[in-house]
Amino acid sequence: MLTPQSFPAAQPRPYLRTESRMRRLRRLALAALCGGLLALGAVALEPSAHAGQLSTNTTAAPDSEAVRTASLLAHDVGGTEYFPPSVVAGLGYSPALEGRIASKADGDCSSPIPLPASFEPACRTHDLGYDLLRLAHRHGDPLPEGLRHELDAQFSRATHASCDEHGEREPGGHRFSLRARADNAGCHAMASIAYKAVQINTMRQGNGAPVRESLPW
Repeated sequence: MLTPQSFPAAQPRPYLRTESRMRRLRRLALAALCGGLLALGAVALEPSAHAGQLSTNTTAAPDSEAVRTASLLAHDVGGTEYFPPSVVAGLGYSPALEGRIASKADGDCSSPIPLPASFEPACRTHDLGYDLLRLAHRHGDPLPEGLRHELDAQFSRATHASCDEHGEREPGGHRFSLRARADNAGCHAMASIAYKAVQINTMRQGNGAPVRESLPW
């Protein structure tokens, strides 16, 4: 006769203990795949029809306040005092502060894959920089060819810095766990992917003013 004692005790299922690790590995694999697709897209994507016109202006007009402001933002100048009233009026909003750097308060990260929450301040600053380029373009101010690249580079520095805010050591000087260091490496990988994405779009649009487009996600 079978009794409850006749059956072996249920064994713990090992996959439950590794579920979170597998989820992280899947996320990193997806990030790496998207990064590869983005890199290939840099070759495959054709420049937009207006890209040639936007890239012909390579020297900033002496009186272009929007261009000067964007250049200061790209070089990590702190505060918002250098934003002239005319620029604030043209933007239609007052720049906010993310730590010590100006940003667009209602900006966000637009990405087909989830990005770390720590990237949000960098995305909002990047949005502000692009709004300054659009403002200069609307006023007919020539854009320096490298200015948009400089704003993209500032975005890259900020996202990578957000990954390193806690470093590899805890407040007491103890080493972070292997899991924490793996998460940090994954954060840097995502920062590189996000930077590659904005670089590709900058090249597509001829290094000129950012043009709003309907994205497929």
